[in-house]
Amino acid sequence: MGRDGHDRLATLTLLAAQTDFSQPGELALSIDESEVAWLEDKMAFTGTVDARQMARAFRLLRSADPVWSRLARKYLLGERAPMTDLIA
Repeated sequence: MGRDGHDRLATLTLLAAQTDFSQPGELALSIDESEVAWLEDKMAFTGTVDARQMARAFRLLRSADPVWSRLARKYLLGERAPMTDLIA
């Protein structure tokens, strides 16, 4: 649209969700069948998942990123971390 000179859209947001859980990847490390059953029962009763529970799940999935990414960059790839305000 931009190439053709159309300005109908200023921005575009695309969202993705996992819909096939036959190969859940990292999610399988932190959840089992009993937890899935509990969540399904709770959602059937309330219709939603509490925001605090969702926040905890995301924190668990991403908790190692600040540590692992630095280790991978420094020790495995031999690259120096970029300078930031906190490091300086």
